[in-house]
Amino acid sequence: MSSIIHKDAIELAAELQAMTYEIIGERVGVLADEAEEKIGSIIIPETSKIRPIRGTIVVLGQALVNPDAETKRKYAGVDIGKRVTFNKYLNIVQKVKRMDGSDLEIIVLHASDIYFCWRSAE
Repeated sequence: MSSIIHKDAIELAAELQAMTYEIIGERVGVLADEAEEKIGSIIIPETSKIRPIRGTIVVLGQALVNPDAETKRKYAGVDIGKRVTFNKYLNIVQKVKRMDGSDLEIIVLHASDIYFCWRSAE
């Protein structure tokens, strides 16, 4: 089965790699899916939205870009463009200013906090 690739993830990854920062170690940067705005007919206020647990990997840490043999084995499914499910509490939200001036929130988390890499349509 082929991997799910967010249609803009590869372009966004190239833009983020051209910026003046990098993610350190065995961490990844994830572009989170949008939080639910409605449950049934109830509209959820902004402050009560559930933190996302799914997203698309857009940046890899240096240890994952040039991995040694053990790191390759441990994190074989982790790659740019993969849709993942992750731990919603063990991460850092980093705001990044894109080249067009808009803000983007990237969730930075350790690769071991990824539970699934999706292979087919959900």
